[in-house]
Amino acid sequence: MYYCVDAFGEFPGYDRELIERRERELLAKSDVVLTTSRPLYDTKCQLHPNVHLVQHGVDQGHLARAVTEDLPVPSDLRVLPKPVFGFVGVVGEWVDMDLLAALARHRPDASIVIIGPAVTSRAPLNDLHNVHWLGPRDHHELPNYLRGFDVGLIPFKKVPLTLHANPIKLYEYLAAGVPVVSTSLPAVRPIDQSVWLADDPATTIEACARALRHNDRAARQHRSQLMASESWTVRLELISEIIGNALKDQAASKRRLAVPRAAPTRVARDAAKRQDTRPVLQSAIPNPQSAISGAPNHTSP
Repeated sequence: MYYCVDAFGEFPGYDRELIERRERELLAKSDVVLTTSRPLYDTKCQLHPNVHLVQHGVDQGHLARAVTEDLPVPSDLRVLPKPVFGFVGVVGEWVDMDLLAALARHRPDASIVIIGPAVTSRAPLNDLHNVHWLGPRDHHELPNYLRGFDVGLIPFKKVPLTLHANPIKLYEYLAAGVPVVSTSLPAVRPIDQSVWLADDPATTIEACARALRHNDRAARQHRSQLMASESWTVRLELISEIIGNALKDQAASKRRLAVPRAAPTRVARDAAKRQDTRPVLQSAIPNPQSAISGAPNHTSP
């Protein structure tokens, strides 16, 4: 089984040709392919006959603690001015730093908080007093930090890598009750009073203002509960069903291959002697479609 979560050849600095060649080799060895976004699904369907769309899940029980328990907000976040517009994840070339800078400049009263490693230049944000880089944090601390977020940000550029992505942080923000403002990616859909889409500074600033108006305790509890149906438990049940069906198909295929080949009839033997090229019907397992014309075909397997 190949579990495809990204367009790996699109990562900056990677050898795209090598990665795509190795991926094709992996696809050829796989019985089942799982993809986490519609664009990935559409792409892999062109390369493999058994592809399924299974979107990311979320550890809803763990992250929901941000709304179900009175967790302490870590001190490095608690001391910052409100509101907090936060981002969790790797800061790479696919993050729109200019968009974050515009938001920071327009909302000098707010704190722009970034949790995670930076693997690209931080220069566009370096001189902004209200941008706070907290660095990487352990996943078990995430509910505490998300409890202190007023808005969760997904400020991704629209590039092939992100257009094929399904940001798991979307599910994590929502499971923790945090309203989300994201650039309009194929895998991110607007949700009334929970997810707003924005692609430029003006609409991002307005979307954050709207999100803040839906940040009370009841709203956070509601969006956290929405993620119960997106848990990894639910996803694993679907994956188990897909694998089970693949195993059944394999077993059925082996049984078909085990059927003894029918002995040639006298007509067939005579035709072979004459090297007759006309089609000869034999009693065997019917193949519903001809591989060439698409017409019914009843030749032996």
